[in-house]
Amino acid sequence: MRNELLFNNKKWSISDTTNKAIIDQQQWQESLKFNEENSRLSPGYNHHQKPKELLDARTELRNIIKQTHDYCCFVDGSWTSSTECACIGWLLYNNNAQFALRGMASINPMPTALEAEAEVLRTAMIHMKRLGYKKVTSTLFHNIKRIQKHWWEHSSISMYLQDILRLTQDYDQVTFSKIPRVVNFVADNLAKNARLNSIGLVISWNDVS
Repeated sequence: MRNELLFNNKKWSISDTTNKAIIDQQQWQESLKFNEENSRLSPGYNHHQKPKELLDARTELRNIIKQTHDYCCFVDGSWTSSTECACIGWLLYNNNAQFALRGMASINPMPTALEAEAEVLRTAMIHMKRLGYKKVTSTLFHNIKRIQKHWWEHSSISMYLQDILRLTQDYDQVTFSKIPRVVNFVADNLAKNARLNSIGLVISWNDVS
């Protein structure tokens, strides 16, 4: 809210301010609880990767970040079936490869993995916009063109794309980039943590100013 006032000159009513403060407090408490339970894990920790693979992935991740705009957002969805809850995770870095913002959530079942990927991108863009980030490169395991290819096959994909395209208009600059899955271990790990712990929406941030 403070960023929207500073950057967008947007003011809120008393009731809206109260409601948003309650939501922010709940998210902050959940974030603290999650961070305490996972304090031994760094944002990029993945115990399934061997040390050499992890080092190579970290190096490539840093190279990708340094070639982007002011911020780079990694997103991923965890999906197993259309009857089980899907999970999403995203993490925002500045161009010095410092973690600035991350989010994760267990969400309602999604018909396909592709729709889970579209949902995490949409959700990440909503929260980055809300917090005042205006120049972002969003990285996906699936190419955005693959999502566009299924525009007519799945009406829900069409709705996600329309939302994403509308959201891009609120950014000064936004780019979508496809990356190898091995490099996306950060967002993948967040999504899997949300699944294992049945986490509601949790957003945490780091002061990198």
